[in-house]
Amino acid sequence: MAKLTPAQQQRYWLRYAGMGFEFFAGLLACVLIGMWLDSHFGWSPWGVLVGSGVGLIGSMFNLIRRGLAMQREVSNQATGKRQDSSDS
Repeated sequence: MAKLTPAQQQRYWLRYAGMGFEFFAGLLACVLIGMWLDSHFGWSPWGVLVGSGVGLIGSMFNLIRRGLAMQREVSNQATGKRQDSSDS
């Protein structure tokens, strides 16, 4: 496997940090929407429960999808293949 330059390492670490932020932001947004639905319509606790479930499922799906795409990119870079940019 080819050794990554410091610039490439930094780029990958920033992408990993971005994936974590997207996970947290997606989950938080769905929980906050659920809280608003609870307070506005009196559905307590169902809005938060459904919002947290939808946020968790959506965030996990996005995390896995992006992680697999990054793994393919690193693997292709190590073997010298060109990457397909259609999965970005």
